Parts: sequence; C-alpha cells; structure tokens
Amino acid sequence: MKKYIKLLLIAILTFTLTISVNAEVITQDRTSLDNYGVSKKWKVTESNKQNILNTPKVDAKEKIYDFENVLTEEEKAKLKEQIDKYIEKTGFDLVILIKNLPYSSDKQNEDYACDFYDYNDFGLELNKYAGTILFRNTYDEDPYYDFYMFGDDQLYYQGNNRNDTILDTIYSDLHSENYYEGFSLYIKLLDEFYDEGIAPALKNYYVDDMGYLHKKYTIPYIFIFIFTLLFTTITMVLMIQRNKMIHKATEAGDYLDSQATTYTNKTDDLISTHTSHYVITSSSGGGGGFHSSGGSSGGGHSSGGGRHG
Repeated sequence: MKKYIKLLLIAILTFTLTISVNAEVITQDRTSLDNYGVSKKWKVTESNKQNILNTPKVDAKEKIYDFENVLTEEEKAKLKEQIDKYIEKTGFDLVILIKNLPYSSDKQNEDYACDFYDYNDFGLELNKYAGTILFRNTYDEDPYYDFYMFGDDQLYYQGNNRNDTILDTIYSDLHSENYYEGFSLYIKLLDEFYDEGIAPALKNYYVDDMGYLHKKYTIPYIFIFIFTLLFTTITMVLMIQRNKMIHKATEAGDYLDSQATTYTNKTDDLISTHTSHYVITSSSGGGGGFHSSGGSSGGGHSSGGGRHG
C-alpha cells in the first residue's frame, strides 16, 4: 500500500513540475471584448482590424509571454522581479515576448511585436505609452530578435549606439539559447543606460503625443536672428542720420586747411608680409537620421536594429 502511495505522490509531483515548466500563456478571445480589447486611444479601422485580431490578447501585468516554453516558472519569477524593480524605478514599461513566428522579412517581426505592445495594455497609464518590448523569434530556419521602443524610451535607448550595444551584448546568450541569462542581462543594460540619462545624440529631440520622434527647432536661433536684424537696422539708421548732419563740400579747397597743410615727399617700402589663414569646419551632432516608424495602430516607435541568430 505504501508503495502505491509513493508512486502516486511521485506521479503528482511529476505532473506538477510539468505544469510549472510548461505553463501556457493565457490569452482572451478578442471578438468577445469591447473594442476588440484595445484600451488605448488607437482607433479600430478596416485597415488595422485584422492586425488586432491576429494579436493575442494577454494580461499586461504578466510582462513575460513565453509561447514556446523556453523559460521555467522559476526563471520567469526571477525575471519578473527584475522587471518590476525596473518599472518602479524608471516609470517605463518592459515586455519580453518569445514566439516561433515564420517570416520572410524583418519587418514582419517588427509589425508583430509592435502590434503586441500597442493592442494590449502596456504602458497604458504612462506618458505616451513609454516602454520597450524585446521580441525573440525562435523560428528554426532563421532565429531573430530585436527590441522596440515606445514613448520617451526612444530618447534613452536609440542614440549613441546604445541599441546596438544592447543587442550585441545579449547575442551570445540568445544565440546559445541561454534565455534566462540573456533576458536578465537585457534588463540590466536598460537599467544602466537609464541611469546615464537621455542619449547625448538625442538631447535635441522630443517625442510627440502619437509616439513619434522629432528634432527640436530651438528658440535661441530665432533670438539670434532677430537680434542681428535689429542691430543691423539700428546701425544703418544711425549712420544715415549722422551723414545728414555733415555739410557737403562743393569745392576742392573746402577739404584743405591752408594754414595747417604741408607737403612732403614720401615713399612706401615693403618690409614684410603676413597672411592669416582661417579654417571653417562643421560638425554633426549625430542625430539627423533618428526617426520613428508607424505601426498599424498609427502610433510611433523605434527599432533597435535587429539580429539574426
């Protein structure tokens, strides 16, 4: 009897561990939800309706969506703890998505990941839905990963090669399928770059209400132009007024003082020459190419660049 009890306990334990390791991502049927489960300001239109229906509706509080079961429940719990600390510190959302998605172009990965972020409740209470989503596509024929930035996250992680640094640093772990280590390092890098502040190359940029990145047209240049124009105008007016006060000469003798004028012979000898050279240089702040892409929702985002492998 004890033998059977032991076997039963082992079977129950094995079943429990199997559930723990292979827990499925819980999704909802969008057709049964108001506005297809889109809680943000995006409008549901004929052009994006299919994108919405093709996007799994998930609980935005989970943050980690492992459709391929590459992580254990213990690993998810540890990563979730890291993510929660990051969100509390930065005020930015952070999402990790793992899915096997056949594709023929990198744009398909971007569209799927950004629709996943836009059509769920990520960043819902945050300014311009700020946050990032790291998408690991485990497609056997061509594994791929990239992270996408929304809201002010673009200012922190796109410029000065920060996006490339993040993607290159986690490449080895993701390529070797050491997913827990790779994702943990990813969160750490986001946290470190946040501490460094907005990327220097993007100091002169801002994100509009739709999530698009723009370059600022700073006011000081306008002031400089106006000041220069006023200064030139005033100077010209004063010179004109001064010239009107001078009596115009009509005879050659009017220019000479006969009592004080003497005439001498004088020669000019060239002693030396000196030439000054001025080199005008221009430099770029490195930011002219920064921009946001638009998703099917109409909102903007930036791509990290993507890596295959």
